[in-house]
Amino acid sequence: MSGLSYYAQFFAAVFRNRRTHELAAQYRSIGENRLLLADILSRAGVFDPVPRPGNPQSLAFHEGRRSLALEILHLSQAEPMEIEAFLKTTIRTQPRKETSP
Repeated sequence: MSGLSYYAQFFAAVFRNRRTHELAAQYRSIGENRLLLADILSRAGVFDPVPRPGNPQSLAFHEGRRSLALEILHLSQAEPMEIEAFLKTTIRTQPRKETSP
C-alpha cells in the first residue's frame, strides 16, 4: 500500500477514471433526499449548540463529525435552512405518546 490515505487513493482512481461527474451527481442526489440528509446532519449535531469547552478529545470528536456532515451538506448543494426547517417540521408533526394515568 502506498503512503497515501484511502481517500487520496480513492479520489485519484475516481479522477483517473473520469467519474468525478458521477460522484458529484450522487452527492447532489443526497440533497434531494431530505430525510437522509436531515438524519446525517442531526446525528452530527450540525444544528445543535456548540458544546462548551471541557474535554479537548470530546470536543475534537464532535467537531470532526460536524465538519464531515457540513462537507456532505456542501457537496449535496442543499440549502441548510431548508433542511433545518424540514427537521423542525418533522419534530413538530411527531405523534406524541399517550401516557397512562
